[in-house]
Amino acid sequence: MTRLKSRFLVMATLVGWFSTLSGCSFLRQAKNDEMAMARQVSLRGEQALRQGHWLEAEQLYNRAIQHASSDHRAHRGYAEALWNQRAYDTAINHMEKALKFSGEDPKVMVRLGEMYLEKGYLPQSKHCAERAIATDHMLARAWALKGKALFRAGELNAALAGFHRAVSLQNQFPSVQLEMAQIYRMQQRPRRALATLDVLSRTYGKQDIPQEVLYLQGLALKDIGRYEESVEQLAQAANQGQPDAKLLFELSESQWLAGNPANARLSLLEALSHRPDHHPSRQLLARIEDNRQALTANMPR
Repeated sequence: MTRLKSRFLVMATLVGWFSTLSGCSFLRQAKNDEMAMARQVSLRGEQALRQGHWLEAEQLYNRAIQHASSDHRAHRGYAEALWNQRAYDTAINHMEKALKFSGEDPKVMVRLGEMYLEKGYLPQSKHCAERAIATDHMLARAWALKGKALFRAGELNAALAGFHRAVSLQNQFPSVQLEMAQIYRMQQRPRRALATLDVLSRTYGKQDIPQEVLYLQGLALKDIGRYEESVEQLAQAANQGQPDAKLLFELSESQWLAGNPANARLSLLEALSHRPDHHPSRQLLARIEDNRQALTANMPR
C-alpha cells in the first residue's frame, strides 16, 4: 500500500511538473506572438511616419503598445507621432518609457534630450547628452545635443567645444555648423563665422543653399565691411521663399552701407509692409529720408 501511494505521488508530481512546463511554454509562446504582432504593426506605423501621416502612425503605434507594452520601438514611434501633432508632454512621457525599455539606448537618450531641448528643459537635455556620451563617446548627435543645450544656456565656449567634437565625428552637420557660425558672430569673430558657413555652403548645389545659410553669410560679410557681397547674399536669401522683416532690414542696411539708398528704401518699405511696427526698419527709413531731404536742400537751384 505504501509502495502504491509512493508511485501515485511520483506520478502526480510528474504530471504537475509537465503541466507547469506546458503552461510556461504556452505563456512564452503567447508573449512571443504578441511581440511579433507588435513589430508588424510598428513597421506599418514607421511607414506612416515617413509619409507624414501622423494620426495614422499614432493609431498604429498605440495598437502595437496594446500588443506589447514593453516594446521600446512602439513607444518611440508613438512618441514621434504625438510630437508631430504637438502633444509634447505625452510624447516625452512615451519617449521616457522607450528609453527605459530599450535599456537606456544612447540614441533614444539623445532623442529624448532633443525633445527636452525643444521644450526648454535645458538641465534635462544636457543630462541626457552627457549620459549618452558616457555610453557612446563617438555618437555625434550626443555631442551636438550637449553643444546646443550649452549654447542656449549662454555657455558659448563650452558649446563650441561640443560642436567641434560633433563635426569631427560627422563632418556634414548643418544644424551644428549654423549654430557655430552664430556663436562666432556673437563673439565678434565674423571671419570664423564666414569660414564655417563657406564650408557648409559647399555641401549644397549653388541654387540649393538654404535661406538661413545665405542670411548668415550676408551678416558675416556685412560685419567685415564687404557690403556689396553682403547685399548679394541677402538678396539671394530674400528670393528664397517669403522673407521676413528682419531679413529685409538687414538687406536694406547692407544696401545703405554699400551706397545704394534707393534700393535700401524699397527694401525697408517691403519690410514695413510685413511688419509696420518693426522699429529698426522705421529708424533706418527715417535716416534715409532725412539724408535725402538734406541732399535735396543742398542742391543748387
